[in-house]
Amino acid sequence: MLRLVQQADGLELYEYYNNYLVGTTPYDHQVSKISWDRSFFEDTDYDGDKKYKELETYCSLAADGTINGFIQWGLSSYGYDEDGEKNVERSTGIIRQFHFLKNQKAVGKELLETAMVSFQEKGVKMSYAFFHALGMTCTGNHGKLHESMTEVADLLLENGFSVEHTNVYYVKNLKSLVEHEECSLAIKQAKKTENHTLMLTFYEEGQAVGQANIAFLPENPIAYLRWIFMLDDHQNKGFGTQALQLIFAFLSQEGIIELHTDTADTNKRAQHVYEKNGFEHSGITRSYMVI
Repeated sequence: MLRLVQQADGLELYEYYNNYLVGTTPYDHQVSKISWDRSFFEDTDYDGDKKYKELETYCSLAADGTINGFIQWGLSSYGYDEDGEKNVERSTGIIRQFHFLKNQKAVGKELLETAMVSFQEKGVKMSYAFFHALGMTCTGNHGKLHESMTEVADLLLENGFSVEHTNVYYVKNLKSLVEHEECSLAIKQAKKTENHTLMLTFYEEGQAVGQANIAFLPENPIAYLRWIFMLDDHQNKGFGTQALQLIFAFLSQEGIIELHTDTADTNKRAQHVYEKNGFEHSGITRSYMVI
C-alpha cells in the first residue's frame, strides 16, 4: 500500500532515515528534524537557488503501518550545460532518492513504477536517478547512490537505467592531525556565506596560486570540500598538498572533525593527492540515467 507523504507528516519518514540510512553511507548524517525537513522537502543549493520546481514523495507501508521503503522524484529547477554552468532551460525529471529494505524487492519495484508512471502522465522526460549536484544539502549535497545500496542499483539497471557517472568518495579524519613542515603558501578566507560555504584563496609571495570552496553541514562538525584547484602555472609544484594541509589546520581550529570530498573515478591525479594526504577511500558512488 502506498500513501503520499506530505511535509506535515514527515516524522515517520525522518525516523526511517535515522533507522536505516544514517551511518550506512559516509554522507548520510544525523541532523535535526527541522534541518532534515528543509533539506528533504524545500531544498536550496549553495547559491540559494531552489533545486526543484516540484517534488513528490511516496512511502510503502508494511501491514503494521511502518515504512519499508520510499521514493522521491520531481522536476529540477535547472540543469547544467557543457561547461558545468547552471541552465534553467535544462530542467529535467529526476528520481532524487529511493530506498527500500533488503529482501523487499517487490516494494522497490512498486515504488519505482509509481515514479515512472507519474513522469509519463505529466509528460515529463525523466533523465536521471541520484543526480549528484541535486542531492540533499544536509548530506553534503552528494546526490549519488553509494555502492553499498546494491538492491537499489540492481533494480534501476533492470528497468532501463544505466550508470551515468562514477565518483570515489573520500573522508579525512581531522581529530588528530600530524604536524607538517612550514609551507610557502598563505591562506586567505572570504566571509562565510548565508548558505554555509567558504571560499579560500592560496597565495605564494603575494600571488594567488589556487582556490578551494568548503561547505559546512548544518549541526555537524563535518565539512565538505566542494572543489580545489591550482592555476595551470602552479601545478606539479606540491602546492596541492600544501593547500590541503592549510585547509586541515584551518578546519580543525574551527572545530571540524571530518572533511569529506569526492572526485571522478577517472581523475587519478586527484585520487593520488587525496590518498597521499590521509583521505580514506569510503566507497564508490554513482548517478544513473535513462534515455
